[in-house]
Amino acid sequence: MSGAWQQDCDSVEGRCDDEPFVYMLHVGRYGDDVTGLVVRYVNSGAPFDPRMECGCYVMQGGRAKDTSISLHLKLRAAAAAPGDGPGCPAPTHPFASESCRAALADPPCSTLRFDLSGDDDILDGRLSCDDAAPGVTRRFVPARGKTRRTCLAADHCANLPSPDDSPP
Repeated sequence: MSGAWQQDCDSVEGRCDDEPFVYMLHVGRYGDDVTGLVVRYVNSGAPFDPRMECGCYVMQGGRAKDTSISLHLKLRAAAAAPGDGPGCPAPTHPFASESCRAALADPPCSTLRFDLSGDDDILDGRLSCDDAAPGVTRRFVPARGKTRRTCLAADHCANLPSPDDSPP
């Protein structure tokens, strides 16, 4: 279950057409622990277009078993813990849509929880806002490209140094 996973917009279970945003998971599994990033994109005609990014979040409390994974994201950055929300809490990047800017400024919930199960081909499960039941069903499939390691990109967060820019 490690690697990059994107919401499956080509299946009924992915249901991208009725949502304002789609998600890509960048997962690293270490035994039963899971860490990584979740990147949210505006659901446009070209889902997962890097220019349509609308928030990057560090996974919180990720756990995995043989065929399941659960994690949650803090959508609101706490002043005392800026790493608990979007990777760039004060972006200088002109985000592409008003819905994105509104979602970053005033998230619809404090936490978003992912409870998924499956194998190396498909992850199915629920996304729930502030642990509200029942949540919405979503499907994720392996994504092409490299697994992303940081939320801090120079073009999105010119005021913050990226960890990838530090010397080895």
